[in-house]
Amino acid sequence: MKENIFDLPELACLGEEKIAFLKEMTRKSKGKSPIEMMGLFEEYRNQFSQGGGITPQEKKAILMALRESLDESERKKFDYVIRMLFS
Repeated sequence: MKENIFDLPELACLGEEKIAFLKEMTRKSKGKSPIEMMGLFEEYRNQFSQGGGITPQEKKAILMALRESLDESERKKFDYVIRMLFS
């Protein structure tokens, strides 16, 4: 896991509120099963949509940051969830 993932320039487009959501989501997704992660993604997607939604660029940055914050075994689960959600 990269310790300073939230300092990446790609995340600058998100703003403080969305980065705070991202940090919380990253923390909560640790050790979750793919099904649990899908529920968590849905929860946060609903929260973001209430705040005006997210742009495609923000979505890409969020997914990249979440993936990079995970260790190798968790990345495999994450990739599976992403395929299920966006296929």
